[in-house]
Amino acid sequence: MKRLMNAALSRRGFLAVAGSALAVRPALAAERIVRVGVPRAFDEAGRPVEAEGMLGAATFSALNAALAAHQARVEWRYFVNAGPDINEAFASGQIDLALYGDFPAVIARAAGIDIRLILPLTRGALESYLVVPTDSPAKTVQDLKGKRLAVNLGRPWTLAFSRLLRQSGLKLSDFQIVNLVMPEGDAAVAGHHVDGQVTLNGLALQARGAARILWSTAQAPLSWKFGTGLFASNAIIQQDPDLIQAIVTALISGSTFYARPENRDQYLRIAAATQNLPLELREESWKGKDIRGVLSPVFDDFITQHYRDVAQFARASHLISHDIDISTMIDTDFSRKALLNAEAENTWPILDADGNPLQKR
Repeated sequence: MKRLMNAALSRRGFLAVAGSALAVRPALAAERIVRVGVPRAFDEAGRPVEAEGMLGAATFSALNAALAAHQARVEWRYFVNAGPDINEAFASGQIDLALYGDFPAVIARAAGIDIRLILPLTRGALESYLVVPTDSPAKTVQDLKGKRLAVNLGRPWTLAFSRLLRQSGLKLSDFQIVNLVMPEGDAAVAGHHVDGQVTLNGLALQARGAARILWSTAQAPLSWKFGTGLFASNAIIQQDPDLIQAIVTALISGSTFYARPENRDQYLRIAAATQNLPLELREESWKGKDIRGVLSPVFDDFITQHYRDVAQFARASHLISHDIDISTMIDTDFSRKALLNAEAENTWPILDADGNPLQKR
């Protein structure tokens, strides 16, 4: 009897300890959720492009592995009205990170949203175009003076267009500006409701016979073009810097993979999908582009000057109400550490403030 009682007590003790262990296990193994905002992209067929299609399989795999090592995973949040909605999500604490453009990030910072650029993702990946109806007699932007022009004001591609106007001795007030979001503007120019449209979809519109390209940034300086980056709330940087470092390192690993010449076609397929571009136009859209330069994760002088230019343009265009100190918006630590620890399998071009190659490493 005594032996049975001892055995029962032992079993109860074991069950108590086991139950206690099971009770605390969820807390010990709790999965960290990182909420990442991205613009919603659609492919040529109108299907939404998911995160893996945006980043590419190599980057997506490296990111998932890095997160798993930290018992974390990404919760992707997609925004159709990309810049404004992502800024609202940052402001309300709905996201921790975002992969989006330079303009909305500068606007967010000016509005007091405490975000940091922690990694340049692309620079000059997309061209912007001034298109006209296919039967338009216009040959230059001067020929459109006084006419109806669709421009989605406040978007990144307006910087290049403003520089084209200044170079041509013109200003926005020389046109009848119709402020339309890009899909509506594309439809308006195709339907002859406007005489011109500033768009990112020039190649696709021209290929469909819906419009004709009058001008593009393809031959313009890099400083005219916009870029994208990985932005983080200061809260998550302070809360979990090791996790942020792992994410940055994984994204740089992916950029390194796609920057290799043998992987060029893979990257162009990713770019074609996210740019709503038919595959047969991908070579034309990337003519003259160095993928290493586009994907460079280096915080060189160009990146700093580019964000200063964006902030100055936003101030002059009344998109922001005051000047901002770009140096407080840029955090180079994570990229620098990742590049120091990376194997020297790929070299990145380093650009001066004007976007010209300075040196190589």
